[in-house]
Amino acid sequence: MVIKAQEYRDVATGLNQITGPIPSWLGTLPRLFYINLSNNQISGEFPKQLCRLPRLLYEPNIASQEDQYEFELPMYGISSVTGIQTFPTQKLYLFPATIVLSNNNIVGDIPTEIGQLQLLQELDLGSNKFSGVIPDQISNLKNLEVLNLSTNLLCGIIPSSLSSLNFLRDFNVSYNNLEGPIPTGPQLQSFYASTFEGIQNFVVPTSK
Repeated sequence: MVIKAQEYRDVATGLNQITGPIPSWLGTLPRLFYINLSNNQISGEFPKQLCRLPRLLYEPNIASQEDQYEFELPMYGISSVTGIQTFPTQKLYLFPATIVLSNNNIVGDIPTEIGQLQLLQELDLGSNKFSGVIPDQISNLKNLEVLNLSTNLLCGIIPSSLSSLNFLRDFNVSYNNLEGPIPTGPQLQSFYASTFEGIQNFVVPTSK
């Protein structure tokens, strides 16, 4: 069964040896809220167009955007052997609003525009070649529960504003070129020391 790209709600193509850059047109798909391109050979930069995903932008005139995630449809993936595959129908509200790009070869800065995706719940950019600083705008993602920026080439300090991410339950910035103390506040300092491994002048949190 093939559906039009405009109807895609998820793109799950991990472990498929995909090469080349992330298609910028993914950011135009009106229903897309779940992207998992992990464990491939994707290169290029994080496309700024991906920061305009309509389903992940907060719309104050919509009473409850979370209700839009409660539906059933087949999960689609792409196999390098058999092409498009259809997986058993699942309730997609079980899947959080997600961008997972870990274990690829993505380079460049994390775009500041990432802060526009205010409904995003999981952002995993670990094990790539991102450089530059951690954007302060990530603190705009108030629904974020998972943030993995580990094993990149990020530099500078951890923005103090990240301590305002009250729903964060999984956080990792280890093995970068970061420096300085961990921002104060109960949220970030509640994580294990391994979360911050490799940070210069790192002070071990005392809560764990």
